[in-house]
Amino acid sequence: MPNRLHILTFGPRPLYLSRLARSGHRFDVVPAMNGAVHPWMEAGDLPANVAVVEPSAARRAAEQGRYDLAVCHSLDDLQRVSALGLPSATVFHAPRDLEAAFGLTEAALAEAAPLLESTRVVFPSAFVRDSWPMPGVVIEPGVDVEAACDREDREPRLMVVASLVRELPWLTGRRTLDEVTTGFPSSLYGFNPSIAGCRPSFRASEMRDARRRHRAFLAVAPAPWHDPLDVQLLEAMAAGMPTIATRHYAPVVADGVTGFADDDPGALRRAVLELFDDPGLAGRMGDAGREAVARRFPMARFLEGWNGVWSALN
Repeated sequence: MPNRLHILTFGPRPLYLSRLARSGHRFDVVPAMNGAVHPWMEAGDLPANVAVVEPSAARRAAEQGRYDLAVCHSLDDLQRVSALGLPSATVFHAPRDLEAAFGLTEAALAEAAPLLESTRVVFPSAFVRDSWPMPGVVIEPGVDVEAACDREDREPRLMVVASLVRELPWLTGRRTLDEVTTGFPSSLYGFNPSIAGCRPSFRASEMRDARRRHRAFLAVAPAPWHDPLDVQLLEAMAAGMPTIATRHYAPVVADGVTGFADDDPGALRRAVLELFDDPGLAGRMGDAGREAVARRFPMARFLEGWNGVWSALN
């Protein structure tokens, strides 16, 4: 591990920033380009080594040489950091198709080429890396395997994490989601302002409690918009939840072992019934999923990958 570093980064990336903070380095987070504070940063879950700073304060600290490097999460972040003269790593969290759907053009990517040559590019999976034209290192997510909990406390209810389900149905797989969940008890977590009773949950403790209450986790967001190494799915598996998913998530969900993977909504509904009717099966699949996540996505490997990046930059 490199000596304790002072790192400038940007939000809101609550899950990712929480994992980076496990490195023990000191992080200053500029919350957004407009300086607005993300609710996660006010929810009481900020690690002790993470501080929210105003853009002007970060600029002064950089000019005074107080930062060792920066971690960027977008081309906009990289543009801002380049003006400060800091060595940097830039994470491309999403597949290229998703970025293009939200406005990233070929011209903008070509214009950013000189900046990309000056930064260390990081991808969260081979799936995301293969969607982009530039080289980079893959650092897969790190997940803490939660302690086993009482199976009897898990009611027959599906847990779904998705945002803008009604506003962006093509992005969230709303048709499949509706077909699978209709008639079954389910809970939706995420930013969905047009759905009554659904609000984002920003506290890590709230999400942990939700994973302990629900029988199974459902993931149906379609390719090519989403990384199959979805962190919410991995955290559900780490908590011992069996998963029901489309085949896009087959790199994580072993059909018949850690859950069920199928592109047929009817088959997914039958999987829901099977897990709701048989808590023992749900428990065995949840245990297998927890073990699979512990083997493939240890937090230590994630931190080792990032410490290697930071050592190269510093």
